[in-house]
Amino acid sequence: MSAAIDDLVRRTDPGPMVPSHGDFYEANLLMAGGRVSGLLDVDALGPGHLVDDLACFLGHLAVLPAVNRRYVHAPAALEHFGDAFERCVEPAALHARAAGVALTLVAGAKRRTADGSEAPGWAEDARARLDAAAALEARARRLLR
Repeated sequence: MSAAIDDLVRRTDPGPMVPSHGDFYEANLLMAGGRVSGLLDVDALGPGHLVDDLACFLGHLAVLPAVNRRYVHAPAALEHFGDAFERCVEPAALHARAAGVALTLVAGAKRRTADGSEAPGWAEDARARLDAAAALEARARRLLR
């Protein structure tokens, strides 16, 4: 999957260099009254591509249901933000890079309990994250055609 995602990323246009957050995802946003009121973790701020910031957001959003089953609204949010972000950057580039982000989050599924044993359900969590990456990769591939 990583080779397929790499191929898609290389075949898409990242757009121009712009000021970039570098680690833009939902946990780094502060909200008040339904609006963004602040931005955290700006230590990686610098030149980059808007598509990479938006893809980071989508990749994290895509795996949220695997992280915790309470994120029942994440799939609808993924569609909503994906559609909105596609109007700002090349759609295939966005979803290819989001797939790459989601793929990097698979390793975080393996957890340990307080006694050091493997946490139950981590393999299913990892599979769900992998499935999220595959879905983003498939969308990028469809958009590239």
